Amino acid sequence: MLRRGEDDGWVNFEDLRKIVGDKDKLKRLGWNTYTSFVNKAQDQKLLELRRAGKKAKSVRLLPLIMWEDRIRPLTASALVLDSCPTSFGGPRPLVEAILQISGGDIKAKVTIKELKNVFVKTQEEQETSKSKSLTFGQLLERACDGGWTQQGKFNGRKCIWLGSKVSL
Repeated sequence: MLRRGEDDGWVNFEDLRKIVGDKDKLKRLGWNTYTSFVNKAQDQKLLELRRAGKKAKSVRLLPLIMWEDRIRPLTASALVLDSCPTSFGGPRPLVEAILQISGGDIKAKVTIKELKNVFVKTQEEQETSKSKSLTFGQLLERACDGGWTQQGKFNGRKCIWLGSKVSL
C-alpha cells in the first residue's frame, strides 16, 4: 500500500505514521508515541530505519527469516517485564503477578489480596526462586520504594499498580 510498486521494501516514515500512529490506538497498545513504538521494533531487530541525521526518513521490515527465531509479542506487558530487574529481591515477580491478574493491562489496579494470592501461588510453584527468602511485604516495600509499583486506595480497596519506573 505505501511502497507504490517499489521493490526494496522501504516506506516513508511519516506516511507509515499516518496509518499506525494514531495516538489513541497507540496508547491502547501501551505506547506513548509512534516513534517509541518504531524504535523498540528496531531494537528488537524487526525493522530497519534509514535516517537523515537524527531524523528517521524511511522504514522497512527485516526479512522474516532474520527474526522469526527471536520473535515474541511486542506487547506493552512484555516490554514492561523486560524493564524489570531479575536480580534477587527485584520487582519482577510482583510485576509478573500484577500483569497476570490484569490480563496484561499495564494500567490496571489490582487489590493487595489478589496480588498476594497470585504471588504466593506462583512462588510456591517456583521452588527454586531466590525471592522465597523475602516475604511478600518486603518485596512489595522494595518495589514501591524503587518506583516499580505504587500503592493506594481505589474504590475503597487497598490496591497496587505499576509505578513510574517500568518502561516501554
